[in-house]
Amino acid sequence: MRSLYPTILAILLYFFAIPQFNIGALDISGIPFKYYSSAIMGRGGAYVSSPEGYNSLFTNPAGFSSEKGTVTIASAGSWAYIEPHKALPLASSISNSGLKGSLNILGEQITSEGFGWGAASGIGYAGRGLGLGFLGVLDSYFHGSDITSASGDVVATFAFIGGLSFSLNFIGMKVSIGGDVRPMVRIHSPIESSGITNMLTTLADGGDILTALNSETSYHGVGLAIDMGIIADISPFSIGINVRDLGGTRFNYTRGTFGDDFGRVLQGRFPEGGAIDAQSQIPMEINAGASFHPDLGVAGIFIDPAFYIDIQDITAPLREERSILTMLHAGTEVKLLSFLKARAGINQGHLTLGAGFRFIALDVNAAFFTRELGSRRGEHSSSALVIDAALSF
Repeated sequence: MRSLYPTILAILLYFFAIPQFNIGALDISGIPFKYYSSAIMGRGGAYVSSPEGYNSLFTNPAGFSSEKGTVTIASAGSWAYIEPHKALPLASSISNSGLKGSLNILGEQITSEGFGWGAASGIGYAGRGLGLGFLGVLDSYFHGSDITSASGDVVATFAFIGGLSFSLNFIGMKVSIGGDVRPMVRIHSPIESSGITNMLTTLADGGDILTALNSETSYHGVGLAIDMGIIADISPFSIGINVRDLGGTRFNYTRGTFGDDFGRVLQGRFPEGGAIDAQSQIPMEINAGASFHPDLGVAGIFIDPAFYIDIQDITAPLREERSILTMLHAGTEVKLLSFLKARAGINQGHLTLGAGFRFIALDVNAAFFTRELGSRRGEHSSSALVIDAALSF
């Protein structure tokens, strides 16, 4: 056992104690690991004080203390960054003339709010003090004043989550404390205007958009994140704090091509290593929130409301100019007849709406939300539609 100590110490020093810089390496923006859950985004993106089941794996590990263990044997979701009034015309255009007839709409979207798409799939267990899971997320976003100057990113992240939590009683409160480690494999491909044009041309010819990305330059690397959280429950109120990417999460990247890197991961292999060609740092994020879930007794069978509010990324104003409104997330979720849910909220100053239903083990949810990419509301908003489904019990 003692022979393992030097190895463990070396790993800890590598990730947390020894800064690794390569002066000649390219700096790439550190994009946080996020999955847009319909259930959370429908209520304004607030989650800190009320993580539940599978969602706690990528939100607040204090939620692992739930008395009920939830097994999710399959979860899949997809989203598109598109303005609501363009979503139906785009769907209609695709059904009538295919993707080729939709290029004008996509081009307009890229030059207005920006366009992109994403997908996620995972499995997991959360509850009774334990959280274990795997989640793969592919996300993309492109924006510019015109197609010739547009640019963006395609980011694929594969994360394993493992954590523990415990609860204790403190002056009449149930206090849950949890933490997790999150090793990740990431493939980050910055896309310039020529790559966007290539993708649109591929769509027009009826090809696979991922195939169009195969020759694009990408950077692959491994990162290790730590998340922590605490929730105090004084029924019907809960308050919580969580820290994502404790101390910042560093990635050192090796250059490759998207097709090779992504293909290797899909085959269950790590991308090939090599010299450090690029680097990025996901900043630490501190979030605080509260929720109110009144007990309506028998009436709760028919209508069961809950209310949520978060201030997320509290330290952001220290890194960059940021208005408080872009940090605010608030909303409500109303359960009807125990299997239907209606949601509404405010996400960074923008309206969100959502709905869902559960039938036996099948849970299906959808939401519309708008995120703010600028420092103030309305500076650079990006709307999105998201739908996901899970089999859990």
